[in-house]
Amino acid sequence: MKRWGVFVALLTTLALPASARAQTNGKIIFERGGCFWVMGPDGSNPIQIGNQFAADLCPGNNRDPVWSPDGTRIAFISDTHTTLPANIYVMNADGSNLVRLVDAIGDLEPAWSPDGTKIAFTSNRDGIVGSIYTIDVDGTNLQRVTNSPPASDGQPAWSPDGTRIAFSTNEGGIGIHIGVVNVDGTGRTDFDPNIAFGMNPAWSRDGTRIAFSGDGTANPQEIFVMNTDGTQQTPLTTNTFPDIKPAWSPDSTMIAFERNISGLTYVFVMNADGSGQTNLTPTDGGNAPDWQRAHTCQLTITPTFATGTLDLGFVLQNSAPATWGTWLLYTGGVVKLWSIPIPAVSPAISFHVPIAGFPSIGFIGLLTAIQTPTQALCFDFKIVNTH
Repeated sequence: MKRWGVFVALLTTLALPASARAQTNGKIIFERGGCFWVMGPDGSNPIQIGNQFAADLCPGNNRDPVWSPDGTRIAFISDTHTTLPANIYVMNADGSNLVRLVDAIGDLEPAWSPDGTKIAFTSNRDGIVGSIYTIDVDGTNLQRVTNSPPASDGQPAWSPDGTRIAFSTNEGGIGIHIGVVNVDGTGRTDFDPNIAFGMNPAWSRDGTRIAFSGDGTANPQEIFVMNTDGTQQTPLTTNTFPDIKPAWSPDSTMIAFERNISGLTYVFVMNADGSGQTNLTPTDGGNAPDWQRAHTCQLTITPTFATGTLDLGFVLQNSAPATWGTWLLYTGGVVKLWSIPIPAVSPAISFHVPIAGFPSIGFIGLLTAIQTPTQALCFDFKIVNTH
């Protein structure tokens, strides 16, 4: 009975309400007054990030905050306490564990890779032109992705599958426009624009579209969307106010962006077709929004037992790197079968794990869960008779 009590406690720790597990659109982070704030996707409950960030850097020249894929960390740019123009920092979502990632001249515009292991950024560290670089999140393994002088490249945005990076460039003397390149620097493609400018690319989370800011024929900078091959460039905002820095919601149904009204900046959101434009920060303003990628996942287990083999069938999908664990429970205790780190898995995959020579010990329980350091996102529990 004591062992089963441990099992019940384990289930209590892992279990989350179905509504929490189904959440997709997380919080929006933005900059205001040299500090970072987070708020709900509807603008509710704005909270200033505190702890070490507030003590060391806020207020200051802090900008470009971006969420990590698992929603637990934030990368950003600051030159508040250094003689260098800009540095990349990483911190926990609550402002703790603040770390300067790299100390070099002019590193800007960080963007997390979808698997959370790398950060792409803009730098002119060669002293010649701005280029796209990547670096591991521990500050090692610096790689140059673009190198096309005299053209300057900047504002990187990863494709959801992590194989390509969209960016802005002035290559070819055709004005600033959007390009795409493979992560290893090959396969560079620049989209010949039918608009004056193309900047701030943002790849939709479903991988089908790229949002960006560009100049219309008679309007200041507006938000556009196009296919990932550069076709069907379509304006979403058409007004007299400059709109820049689009950021997709995790479910690809909405876009947050920055709007300048009479010299003051505000965080707006709209539907992906441009409708429903709403000011989330009408009182105090804000800029440079980024949308938290809240976890979504699917995990089911279908165990069977026959002729001495326990066969574990799984269906697995998760939106970001996590830890996957599976436990076996029986009258004699609890056995951890495995607890392993796994990358993002999409779309869902099905597979089997056969365990041959399994003893006939009667009814057993099997618990499997996808976990982050702070919570379980998906779990399933099944009972099977091994007689």
